[in-house]
Amino acid sequence: MADEPLLPIKVVLRSDGDDQSKPPSPREYKPFVDVTDKLRDRLIGEVAAVRDAFAPSFRRFPGVPAVAKVTLRQEALAKSHRPTSLFNPDTCPVIGADHLGTLRVSVTPAGLDGLSRAIRTGTKDESLAHISAVGTILPWTVEDTVRLPDNKAPDTPVRCELFFRPDVETNTAVHHAFETMLEDLELDAPEPIRYTPRTRVYRFGSLGRAEAMQLGNYVGIQRIEPFAEYRVVRTAARVIDSMSPDTLPPPEAGRLTGLVGIIDTGTDPGNAQLQAWVADRLDMVDPSEQDNTHGSFVAALIAHGRTLNGGRTGFPDVSSRIVDVVAFDRSGRVSEDELLLTIDEALQRFPNVKVWNLSLNRDGECCADDCFSSFATALDHRAQQHGVLFVVAAGNYTRTFRPWPPSPQLDDDRVSPPGDAAHALTVGSVAHLATESSVVRADEPSPFSRRGPGAAYLLKPELSQPGGNCDADGRYVQTGIVSVDGSGNIAEDIGVSYATPLISTLAGYTFEELAADSGGVSPHLVKALLIHSAFMRSHPLERPLVDYAGCGSPGMAGEVLRCRQSSATMVFQIALRSRVFLRHPFPMPDCLLTKAGKLSAEVFMTLVHDTPINENYGPEYCRSHVTASLGIATPSTSKSRKGAWNVERQVHPVLGGLEEGYEADLVEHGFKWSPVKLYHRKFSRGPGDAHWGLRLQRFDRQEYGNPQREQQVSVVVSVRDPKGAAPVYNELVTSINTLGWTTHDLQLRSRPRLQN
Repeated sequence: MADEPLLPIKVVLRSDGDDQSKPPSPREYKPFVDVTDKLRDRLIGEVAAVRDAFAPSFRRFPGVPAVAKVTLRQEALAKSHRPTSLFNPDTCPVIGADHLGTLRVSVTPAGLDGLSRAIRTGTKDESLAHISAVGTILPWTVEDTVRLPDNKAPDTPVRCELFFRPDVETNTAVHHAFETMLEDLELDAPEPIRYTPRTRVYRFGSLGRAEAMQLGNYVGIQRIEPFAEYRVVRTAARVIDSMSPDTLPPPEAGRLTGLVGIIDTGTDPGNAQLQAWVADRLDMVDPSEQDNTHGSFVAALIAHGRTLNGGRTGFPDVSSRIVDVVAFDRSGRVSEDELLLTIDEALQRFPNVKVWNLSLNRDGECCADDCFSSFATALDHRAQQHGVLFVVAAGNYTRTFRPWPPSPQLDDDRVSPPGDAAHALTVGSVAHLATESSVVRADEPSPFSRRGPGAAYLLKPELSQPGGNCDADGRYVQTGIVSVDGSGNIAEDIGVSYATPLISTLAGYTFEELAADSGGVSPHLVKALLIHSAFMRSHPLERPLVDYAGCGSPGMAGEVLRCRQSSATMVFQIALRSRVFLRHPFPMPDCLLTKAGKLSAEVFMTLVHDTPINENYGPEYCRSHVTASLGIATPSTSKSRKGAWNVERQVHPVLGGLEEGYEADLVEHGFKWSPVKLYHRKFSRGPGDAHWGLRLQRFDRQEYGNPQREQQVSVVVSVRDPKGAAPVYNELVTSINTLGWTTHDLQLRSRPRLQN
């Protein structure tokens, strides 16, 4: 198979006939518990307690709503059970979520009165079901708001976030009342910090705990907490040798290279060989305050990771030029607000950079199940706004060095922010070398690499690359990654920081290659291609390996961007306009049929969805859910769906296969709402004469405000002969041409000689 000619991936374009309307299914409402007078009285009493708690604020700021917390019963967490007849714009609308099953609702005196009436008088089946879904209704308190440690230093900057609502008038009223509170408490006006369009964050240069508790009584404030701090992990890189002219050959004229931006400590300006790869530079730190060790190490791996590491095939076979952004001083630390300012400046100044490497992590923190970090949500919004891909490190865990398999499982080695960013590519580390004293063997997850899943149980990390190995004391002689330090030496070091740029350079190269494609290039297409390549190389995927290494390592650039005669790949670029997309018949080459007429084939499918996001909804951050079914297509027998088709799935979900049960179980074990989904099946006696179809189905969150917005989806499907001999590619191309599909070859800038 290795010597098969490389062939172009086929890009399938949507047609108007792909959209299918799906009439809403008739709802049957059934209460979760009996709605008795006792239950109604308890909930109405809780509503009255909320009104009493906020009465002083309502009198002083009549135009400013307060916020209450509504918990739902465990069995009522699905969006179809949302108690909309109780909590809606006419009463107390939902404005966010904190945990799975805990809603934030905006409350006013009139809205609370309407809510009480709805609880008292609701008798329809829908109303009874919604009343029964509610567990408790409680006020948002100052204890919910203020998250400052008792020993906080007075001069430590503080992050203050206001509640956000969809209407401008209410947000303006909340802000004006906030200014009044600042004047009453004689506090200096804080500095606004831009996170996302739906967050209002302010920076206090100094705010004592006592002052914070007073300010936290204002009902318009959601959170008062310290700013997170991010760092690059600097170990003592071991010097191996001095650089020679062949260490970092300069970019070769006429040879395609990628382009990657690095937010780091900066590269060594005195290293001429490294600077030959630096296309531009932005210094946000005075040169006298810089230590360029970490940034140089990362940058050299982007330029020549394979060359520096002895030509090992586990390292990418491509190189990228560098846009060097200096964000860290010699301390290796930076506060979240300063880091965001640097990123915004870099995105504005270098719009041509589509891949940004972030080999950094939040100091001492890991992600949570039920919320996304503020920095991750800020990155996701910038990724969508600027059309860029952030490649981030899963983080280093150094309290102990974990063996493989992990025993016992650690409870605090989860991916650290911003590795929880939904639209980013998060990278874990694997060992590429081992000695007798190493904690893990070669090709096993590095003993310091953090694990997934990410927030809301998303697949994190998605990919992995070599990041080194070590013994139980952290020593890594002859098992580390080789690169260039900040003093012009060849050095050896370990860390997830050094696995990350290897994915970044491959992503940067992929963007540059696809710049020639007439269909355009999107971050989620690049993400899909890289994940799909790793998926095909690493299957079968099994936990806990996936938690640490994701789908594994992508192949070389040729494997990512091309296919072979015995393994044909199609990319569906779909703007999903309705709830259902259906493409049928879907060709399955005859050369994969046995003499008995049965299907002998292996099918891989990767779906990456550019999901809309809303940071105010905590674990419900991803606002749209898309699933794929590739299987047997049959006409619907339902009179209400005349002309529609059903698809009986034959290619099954990988890892997250759970599709029925409580919402919490579907999120944790079924990848529900995840923007990345994987499907696979190996057939030995599959259906041979079947009518195949590809069906995508879209689901939106209850409060998602724009259901008509197109959802951008990239689906990568590969069909291959398990024996590596059949002319799958030729037959598939012939079939799709016969079917009249609108397609084109995935165009590459390097324009290699492809054989068809």
